[in-house]
Amino acid sequence: MPRRWGRQPTRNPQGLGAEERPSDTSSDSSASNSPPPAASRQTRRRSSSAPARRSSRAQAPEPRAASAVRGAKALAEIRHLQRTTDMLIPKLPFARVIREVMLDYSGRNLRITAEALMAVQEAAEIYLVMLFEDCEKLAMHRQRVTITKRDMDLAVYFRIH
Repeated sequence: MPRRWGRQPTRNPQGLGAEERPSDTSSDSSASNSPPPAASRQTRRRSSSAPARRSSRAQAPEPRAASAVRGAKALAEIRHLQRTTDMLIPKLPFARVIREVMLDYSGRNLRITAEALMAVQEAAEIYLVMLFEDCEKLAMHRQRVTITKRDMDLAVYFRIH
């Protein structure tokens, strides 16, 4: 009979296998209560196979290549961005946002020169970089690596007050 997943397999009370059981043929009631021999049951035992699979995964990982070290790509990108003086935000999407904000505040379609747009973008990027630096300092103060919304809110609060 196939084993149901929710039920534990029945075990012989003496702990003996089918061939080691003493043959008790004197009473019919004990024969009807005893489980069928182990050879006729189709049970699946997990105890021997599950730890073997876990132990194979628990072996030491293979050493990674120098380029595959965790965070190496991010650190290389940070070094690259620190060396460059280019704008971090793309110019065209930033210009669209500025035009949309100007339209919301003035109610009419205003024009802006390229130099003024570059000055606004430069100021916005400097502000954002300094804000993220403050967020990182707050996160490090709380002994964390990841910045959270609370860090951002606190950094904005410090900048306003």
